[in-house]
Amino acid sequence: MSGRNDPSVLRWLIGVELSAYRKHAGLMLPELATATGITKPKLGHMESGRYQQHLDDIATALRACGADERTVDRLASLSGRGDSKSWWAPWAHVVPDWLKTFVGLEGLADSESLYEPTVLPRMMQTEDYAQAVTAATGFVRQNHSERA
Repeated sequence: MSGRNDPSVLRWLIGVELSAYRKHAGLMLPELATATGITKPKLGHMESGRYQQHLDDIATALRACGADERTVDRLASLSGRGDSKSWWAPWAHVVPDWLKTFVGLEGLADSESLYEPTVLPRMMQTEDYAQAVTAATGFVRQNHSERA
């Protein structure tokens, strides 16, 4: 499933991490703007991921928030990939705004997991019913169906 690049989702992910580091550092946007020399509106756009984020701006903001160099390098390198078109760009006119992030995240996924719990009504949760079901399916050996 991977191999579908989505720059808008990369920008969003970078913005989420930048926002988390800023909040963890206890900084408000105006304080970070003063510390970095980046304007408050630009920082807001960087955190929202709506526009292209520049490598130098991401690195400067993350360092001001106390992020380690490994994190700075990782996120700054991702910011360079945010200027190409999304894999789903030909269908952008039919995808509502609220769904675009999820479509992009799906394109970045490596695997898919499903959770489908089975609920039995209380009336069916009897010993006789359980024995009949296990005997019919053969999933439980006959000598293991009785509790010791």
